[in-house]
Parts: sequence; structure tokens; C-alpha cells
Amino acid sequence: MTISSSSTLADCQAAYLDNCGYREQRSLTMARAFCSACRAILLLMPQSAAQGGDQTISFNIPAIRAQLDDAQGWIAMNSAGNGSERVVGTVSPNFRGLYGPFGHGGCW
Repeated sequence: MTISSSSTLADCQAAYLDNCGYREQRSLTMARAFCSACRAILLLMPQSAAQGGDQTISFNIPAIRAQLDDAQGWIAMNSAGNGSERVVGTVSPNFRGLYGPFGHGGCW
């Protein structure tokens, strides 16, 4: 679900739940959708609500903000720089870096 200006709080909460497993799925797409849902929830959700004077409910806005910050950090750490999914591999123990065995650029 894409968050838009016509999305309700319930829509944003559904998108939040649909994409909260971005780490387990290792999905940048889900992480970005999760961030969008968090931002929308922060805008749409009141900090607290009262009914009848004696019933009050509070929402944990700082927790949503912390989850947004965490997801943005995860995206930054796992992005390949072009918005595509990250490719993870291994480095050989004999890897000598970009400069070759002699410490300078060029062919080796």
C-alpha cells in the first residue's frame, strides 16, 4: 500500500504492520515503505485523546520516531547507493585492496 494524502490513520497503521518485518526480509523496499508509514503516523496520530473527562489514552509517539530513525539508519547501511537491493558477498583472505600488492594504483 502506498501512503498518499488520502490515506487514513488506519491505512498508515496497516502499512506500518505490513512492512515492519523489513529487517527479517532484508528488504529496502519494505524499509522505505515502513519509513513512509511512520512519518504518516507521526502526522496523523494525536499524542493523546480523552473521552468523557475521565478516560484518556496516550500514544507512544517517541517510539514511532525512534523506529523511523532506526529504519532510516538501516536503509543507509544497506543501500548500494542507487536505490537497489544490496548484494552481500565475501572477501577473500588474500584480497589486497584497490591498489594492488605494491600499494599503488594501476594494473598489477
